[in-house]
Amino acid sequence: ASDSLQGRLMRYVRNSPAKMAAFYGIREKDSLLVKAGWPVLAFLMVFENLLRRRMKPNAVHFCLLPPAILWGWLFLWPAALMRWVLFRLIRLSGLQPLSAWSVSVLLFLILQPEKAASFSLVFPALLQLCSITRRRSCTRQLMALLQILYFGSLSCSLIGGYSLLRLLSAASFALAFFDISLEIEWMLPEIPIPAAPVLLVVAAILLLRYMIMQKHPQLLLCSLLIMPVSPYLDPFFHVYMLDIGQGDCTLVVEPFCRSAVMIDAAGNLYRDNAESVILPFLEAAGIRKLDALIVSHEDFDHAGAVEAVQDGISVHTVIRDPTQPVPVEYPMLNLLPDRTSPDENEGSLLTYFSYDGHGYFWPGDAGILTEKLLMDTFADLPVTVLKAGHHGSASASCPAFLEWLSPDLVLLSAGRNNRYGHPSPEVITSLQSMNTARFCTAESGMIHLASWHGFLFLETAEGQVSCLSTPAGR
Repeated sequence: ASDSLQGRLMRYVRNSPAKMAAFYGIREKDSLLVKAGWPVLAFLMVFENLLRRRMKPNAVHFCLLPPAILWGWLFLWPAALMRWVLFRLIRLSGLQPLSAWSVSVLLFLILQPEKAASFSLVFPALLQLCSITRRRSCTRQLMALLQILYFGSLSCSLIGGYSLLRLLSAASFALAFFDISLEIEWMLPEIPIPAAPVLLVVAAILLLRYMIMQKHPQLLLCSLLIMPVSPYLDPFFHVYMLDIGQGDCTLVVEPFCRSAVMIDAAGNLYRDNAESVILPFLEAAGIRKLDALIVSHEDFDHAGAVEAVQDGISVHTVIRDPTQPVPVEYPMLNLLPDRTSPDENEGSLLTYFSYDGHGYFWPGDAGILTEKLLMDTFADLPVTVLKAGHHGSASASCPAFLEWLSPDLVLLSAGRNNRYGHPSPEVITSLQSMNTARFCTAESGMIHLASWHGFLFLETAEGQVSCLSTPAGR
């Protein structure tokens, strides 16, 4: 919508699938090379080799850097291109290639730490490292390993010759200017390869051992390769409330990725939530399967994307019956499983779970009748984090229930400028009167909670980070 030069260029090329793939990395069918920002980078590398035959190295850098920077400003700064530009700028100072490579990676991680484990950084950076250290014989094994680590599959066409792959990628970029799409990954189909956590950790350890025994100083290579398996090395308990619009979707991940449970998967009338939000997030978080998908009730804003999620990722069990156990080792229960309810909202599954000394309560769209039943049934329900019922509607979260639970934090999942007026002013007023911290996806975007040995941290998509709780006496 912008009237900037970048906006006008986007509108000019958006009807060309070839240009959208080569210039912006956007295409209908996934491509590892496009994800890696490889087309433009491969074109620059091939052009650089041609210039080196007639010009000195520094002159080559001066010729290539301005158009590369201009390209990044006009179209996109993929991680691969930014690190390539940093490498060339550092080389102008006279540093040797290996030192310049190391410094460029470190500078990139300082500038964009959120992309530390991205395929678009790791894949081109490690291929360049193989070239600098004259270990090009390792490129095939490296490309195969990265595919398995990141995607759990192996495309045999991508482990062919490195030089041929680079030429084909450069050709696909050049042909895009003429609206010609060159499919590179067409030779052989992908072969699914289960990437078990133990196998990934063993592979990283063996690679580290090899690098040490060979007395190579590039130990940064090992750290980069371990990053894709970081979910299996993560000691934190995570709760992600996704910014799904007017609906609910929460992901709960146990430390070291021992289990992953999703609570609800909302549909959306204006987009495919599974394709646009849920499945890309699971992939980015390194989640390969869900142990359970709990459906609080069958409303579209809670269950509309369940089938699409099942089509996109392995789901061990879908839980719709409150008496069905959740297959995790920590306490995760559906409260009041035998109650009768006057309507579907009041019959929502009441998911309660606890970890690291913190209790979490996700009541779906259950309202005041269910809240009164909870107060009558339980003498106490230790809750640190409450997901407000019915998106913060006045039909739930009555003052007496909030006082009884006395949560430290209340989360609200609602769409921006939704037609229902969620969250309601009455609920906000009740929370303000109790001085209870609250966050809403309509204002803060995705909300992320992480706990470790009693510490509870909060992070929002808008950039707020805080420590909500610490162990007693600390």
